[in-house]
Amino acid sequence: MKYFIVLFILLMPFLSTAQQVTGQVMSAEKETLIGANVYWLGTNTGTITNADGFFELPIETKQINLLVASYIGYETDTIEIQSQEKIIFRLKASNTLNQVIV
Repeated sequence: MKYFIVLFILLMPFLSTAQQVTGQVMSAEKETLIGANVYWLGTNTGTITNADGFFELPIETKQINLLVASYIGYETDTIEIQSQEKIIFRLKASNTLNQVIV
């Protein structure tokens, strides 16, 4: 019985770690986008990028596989997740006005 308890305690960190998707959100010009929204399509699970444009997001179920990144002034992008590889979003700037005269 003692061996079972010791084995359980040693394996507990490995059993409790959830799988995560990690990645980075950048502009098409390879500038990091701070505070970009990253979320699973059709859920309330999401996060924002840090000061370097990186994010970590837990995988809740195997059925959800569309990851979305959005940022003000940029077009929203969706990537289908196939595995645990690092994801890199490259968002294109949306059409903006050249000049506004008041």
